[in-house]
Amino acid sequence: MLGKKLIEGLEPIRERHKELIELLDTVREIRDRLQHTFDDELDRTFPHLNEMMSDVYMRLTKQASFQKVLVGREGGSTSQRKLRVSVGSSRAPENRYNPDDVLNGQALSALGLVPYFVFSHFQKEALEFDSLLIDDPSQSFDTSRVHLLLQELVKTSSHAQLIIATHEEDRFAPEISKYFGSEQLRILRVTDFDPESGPNLAVAS
Repeated sequence: MLGKKLIEGLEPIRERHKELIELLDTVREIRDRLQHTFDDELDRTFPHLNEMMSDVYMRLTKQASFQKVLVGREGGSTSQRKLRVSVGSSRAPENRYNPDDVLNGQALSALGLVPYFVFSHFQKEALEFDSLLIDDPSQSFDTSRVHLLLQELVKTSSHAQLIIATHEEDRFAPEISKYFGSEQLRILRVTDFDPESGPNLAVAS
């Protein structure tokens, strides 16, 4: 008698447990379908994205050895999956290389700038705010590459408000007027720094 009552009393719990299992199965199925759809969309987007990133990269570096920037998925499970940026060569189109293994410091610096220039094209649509902040973009660049960088900044300035922070004014100052008119830019210099309030800025004359 006691056993029968116990079994009857547990029946609602069994039903709820069954419902919970069914709900978890449904959630997993929805998650897997969404992930599959997302991965398919990424795979369709990668060729166009790679082309855009490679174009910017080549304009910045004039690379002869590794001309392609390649973005792809890696990792099996959803929790471990991530995007990986590689570089490729027209001489070995089937291979992907770790940038840290094959690029010098100048090319690596240029590669780090590529996403800023590429994704700034879509920022206004996504955020309704067309602005691009870049910190010290000429790091590791030689003089000829500074010219290439300025050319790329001019292209980007056609659709974005640029804010460039640099400690290499001596490299930028002689060249910047060749690419930007006085009405297109404002140069601010740090005149003092306070540990509490931060830097004091003044407009350069």
